[in-house]
Amino acid sequence: MTMDEQQRPFRLYQRRYWNASSGTNESAVETLLKEELDELYWCDVSKSLDEKHIFMDMASKETSEVWFLATEEEESVSSSNEENMKCIAPRRNKVLYEVEHAQNRWYIWTNVDNSPNMKLMTSPAVPDSADQWNLLLDSNDEPLFDGSLDTNTFKALESVLVLKNHVVISGREEGVPRVWVYNVDGKQMRKLEFEEEDYDVGLLGHYEANATSIGVAYDSMVTPTQSIEISLSDDTERTVLKSKNVPGYQKEIFGCERLHVLSRDGTTQIPVSVVYKSDTMENVKNGERVPIHLYGYGSYGASIEADF
Repeated sequence: MTMDEQQRPFRLYQRRYWNASSGTNESAVETLLKEELDELYWCDVSKSLDEKHIFMDMASKETSEVWFLATEEEESVSSSNEENMKCIAPRRNKVLYEVEHAQNRWYIWTNVDNSPNMKLMTSPAVPDSADQWNLLLDSNDEPLFDGSLDTNTFKALESVLVLKNHVVISGREEGVPRVWVYNVDGKQMRKLEFEEEDYDVGLLGHYEANATSIGVAYDSMVTPTQSIEISLSDDTERTVLKSKNVPGYQKEIFGCERLHVLSRDGTTQIPVSVVYKSDTMENVKNGERVPIHLYGYGSYGASIEADF
């Protein structure tokens, strides 16, 4: 990938016969695969987790487009062919989408059709597939994420990890970070549950499509950060790989709760995370008034996590 004068990545090349061991490129042959001349679009290159496709993403703040090259076709790239890469779906104004690949299918998360949240869709892994995008369904033919403002679940998708037999989704439910695991064969999705009601959780890095477990980073207002390995076949099988050591900290003397306060106009339940010393809360329950430090901020989708 090369940059223009404004340091914007815009051209993707294939380089052959480069001597990696010596770092020389005297005999290297470069072939332009794709370029984006519109300065509004920033480009990025990646490889699908199953290593079967190379993706070039072109995106502005409101619109995106993804091109691909099958890795098995790398050797057949021609310098005389301007369309070595193929487009998954041509850009449409204010339509954002991202793509992964597994088992000859695209997995797409997108705001197509002006959806307020991101939809999770799938289609055959072919070029110009936009007309074949369909919502990913469970065994009851219910969509996993339809992009709506569902007042029953308050569930929203943020990112997707596509493995060989599972799709792992990160998002929010009622404002709390969540992780869901979808079994492709059984068409069942389950949410990872944790003992505490208010917490922060996110996926760690994953680099193997055949993985049988996933790693998450977990913490709460009373639990220091932990790296946890979770089995994909049975999410109750968990191993804490690492915990942050906080000298002198005694978790057992603190408590944490998640409350809701009705907005002034009476229309919205606002979540509030409360952390306290357990003995202080007992005093409050007995009628004692105690000081409280109240802090809040939220705009443009930004959230303050209930982290340690």
